[in-house]
Amino acid sequence: MSTTLSTPSSLSILSTLSRRDFLKLSALTVGGLAFRPFVKPPLPEDDLFSPLGLARVTATRLNIRSSPSFNAEKIGWRPKDHIFQLWD
Repeated sequence: MSTTLSTPSSLSILSTLSRRDFLKLSALTVGGLAFRPFVKPPLPEDDLFSPLGLARVTATRLNIRSSPSFNAEKIGWRPKDHIFQLWD
């Protein structure tokens, strides 16, 4: 036996839902959405690179350079415990 919203039993549940209960249910729903994982970043359009995995900064600070050389220009940094994706 299937029930739909038009049956008297389901209408009685909706009619007994108080404004306070509705607000509690709404707050729980919005709170649950806050903990949803974010959408993954899109892959590069060209298939030259593939993801290798995740990495974590274990030093106090990691400098980001424009090319893989100690003499290259510093273009940014990441703090300790920052997690990022490695690319091939």
